[in-house]
Amino acid sequence: MEADNRIARLKQEIRATVDNLAETAEFVIYTFSDESRVLGGKAEWRQASAATRRRVLAEVDSIVLGPSTQPLPAFEGVFAIRPRPDAVYFMTDGQFEETVVERVAIMSRSAGGVPVHCIC
Repeated sequence: MEADNRIARLKQEIRATVDNLAETAEFVIYTFSDESRVLGGKAEWRQASAATRRRVLAEVDSIVLGPSTQPLPAFEGVFAIRPRPDAVYFMTDGQFEETVVERVAIMSRSAGGVPVHCIC
């Protein structure tokens, strides 16, 4: 993620995405590296009110790179939230273990075929 200033671009994309959510939308953002964490501190759907968006976006600058890319705990977290998501948007530099793709596909099917959109 450090190459080509990818982390700065990622933060920019998160800000743009959250800023453009309809106030009636619900969202949760998990970050991942060597560990997974939820922006905003709660693993639950949050309505995209202006106040919630401000609180979550205030944490974007605190996203740091760890020594590895372990997205699976973040996927496990998002698929554990009820109700299940309508869609998952996965932003990554694409460097993780190949077994992750199969395990995420299994989670998606178990959740009723939740689409996972990968943004590299």
